[in-house]
Amino acid sequence: MKNPETNAFRVWTRAAGWCMVDLKKCFTGEEIRMHADQSASKLYQQLSDLLNELGITKCPARWQTLFPVVMDRFSASGCPPVAEDTLRQADQQFRLFPTRLPLILRGAALIRQNQALSCYLLLLLAALEDRTAFYAEWDELEQPQAAEGEDPLAFDLLPIYLLPPLLPAAAAVWQARQVPWNIIQRSFSFIEISLKLHERRVFKPIFDLHDLRWNLNFADNRILRIGRFNMEIKPAFPGRIQVFRHRDGRLCTLVDDLRLHRSGFALGSPGYTDEDGAYLAVVNDEGTFWQGHAVLKDGRAEEQTTALPKNDWQCVLRRDDPVISVHIPHDDPLTPDICARAYRETQALMRTCYPDFAYKAFICFSWLMDPQLRQLLRPNSNIVRFQERFHPFPSPSSGRGIFRFVFEIEYERLEDLPENTSLERALKKHYLAGRYIYEPGGFFFPDEL
Repeated sequence: MKNPETNAFRVWTRAAGWCMVDLKKCFTGEEIRMHADQSASKLYQQLSDLLNELGITKCPARWQTLFPVVMDRFSASGCPPVAEDTLRQADQQFRLFPTRLPLILRGAALIRQNQALSCYLLLLLAALEDRTAFYAEWDELEQPQAAEGEDPLAFDLLPIYLLPPLLPAAAAVWQARQVPWNIIQRSFSFIEISLKLHERRVFKPIFDLHDLRWNLNFADNRILRIGRFNMEIKPAFPGRIQVFRHRDGRLCTLVDDLRLHRSGFALGSPGYTDEDGAYLAVVNDEGTFWQGHAVLKDGRAEEQTTALPKNDWQCVLRRDDPVISVHIPHDDPLTPDICARAYRETQALMRTCYPDFAYKAFICFSWLMDPQLRQLLRPNSNIVRFQERFHPFPSPSSGRGIFRFVFEIEYERLEDLPENTSLERALKKHYLAGRYIYEPGGFFFPDEL
């Protein structure tokens, strides 16, 4: 197989710190210059005409440059991303939609019948060529909405059709690294999983721009589904800590560059917003020793400082170190053996396929990291055993993570939360008592497996 880096799409973007796959260049700089001063297709003479028809009130300024090229392409070729044959071929190659293909094809047919939606889809696809610009423009993006009485399916699913065109390039990058094909296919299967999750939350099929953004992690080779988990190849650890290892193997975590509540938890998290006694925790290099606020087993930091002599302690994890970030899909059990197998499979795959990525640790930011769960659940529960592998540390939290991943639906009153499982009952009681479940961080080192 030819090295994908010789193709027309960029594979390696050092400015971003790691692999980044862009679209194969459908809209080249030469084409943009060629058409910049020409009138657009007869369909829509101005970008504003298209936006007005869709009821869209804002869009990125650079779309004015993309618009003439997109319209010429639409006039010549229609909207290939929603062609039925194209979608069927992508589904067959990558097993994208094992249960939702009829729905996807119906939505695509509705888009093909709607010129405005087709053109807007192509504009989004053109905008995606430059990922950096696309993410910088995120707040200016708007998903069109169906008019009253109109079938909403095409509008509600529109962003999902941006993903299949990106997958062949992403697969080529992974194949060049010898990632097994079954792992590639399973990684792309999260597109349908996202659709199902959203459907469970709002009781109708929806795939919005936020779903798109998450799934771009797979299309851009940042996340692989390995066993039980989505494993993110993260070039820079975002935790506000430094971790030190003693010569006898003991670990000590010091909080670094994070404002803490006087309780030792991250300031600004629900229940920890008052600044009386708050302080900025930093790790100080005092020449012969490091000094800072150590993290306790319950995830909070000690108020007094701890000194770690350099003769005995070595820093083994700090901000911006390369790490593997663990994300937990809903679709498999969380039993200890399944989890351990996924960690081991990840280690093996990284050794074979990413020998140049010298990750320091596995990390996780999740409500599953909150040590309070040990008091709310059985000691041998899967959740407790999952988090026991990790060393917790403070991180700013919303206290709302469980409402997306446990209860899934936003309820106006806590009293209306369901009590179908022991977890739901415990969490509901916890919140009714005025407490929260936070989303702290956790880490463990590969040699701790």
